[in-house]
Amino acid sequence: MKSVGYSPKSGSTAGAGAVTGPGAGASATSVYVKIDPMDGLEVGFGTGEIKATASGDNGQTNDETTAYVSYVYGPLTVAYQVSEVDTYTSTESDDEQTRWGVLYAVNDEMSISYQSHENDDSTVTVDEEAEGWSASYTVGSMTFKAHRNKGTNLGNTASMESEHTEVGVTFAF
Repeated sequence: MKSVGYSPKSGSTAGAGAVTGPGAGASATSVYVKIDPMDGLEVGFGTGEIKATASGDNGQTNDETTAYVSYVYGPLTVAYQVSEVDTYTSTESDDEQTRWGVLYAVNDEMSISYQSHENDDSTVTVDEEAEGWSASYTVGSMTFKAHRNKGTNLGNTASMESEHTEVGVTFAF
């Protein structure tokens, strides 16, 4: 699968369908490619740009790229993604993100997964990190599920942390 996108300049007033604020009036272009070279393997790459909104940008663009790979082998799914955003400001900045996850389908009724995320913003000294696990078990019309996630240095700010644990049961009628 391949695709090319173009988002024409938006309006500068707040009329119906218009956009205001930073980025208003800027066009965006993007392209992505997804291939399935063999059973279970999927590889994708995308890139795009949008006009920088910094004053005195001299026509510079903010550039975005992402690439991923996922592989399914029987009950196991493994995926990895890297993304980068190069932002044009008076001091150009890079925002690099890495994500990966593993899912194991124990059987038709039960699955467990683990995922990790890291965000490295070149303008700050701390990296945002998050990780979590989840599990689900379905019997008849009931699904029991649980997940636990923890993030540190959220927003690339030191000491900003968040933890979330949830256990639930859903019923299908």
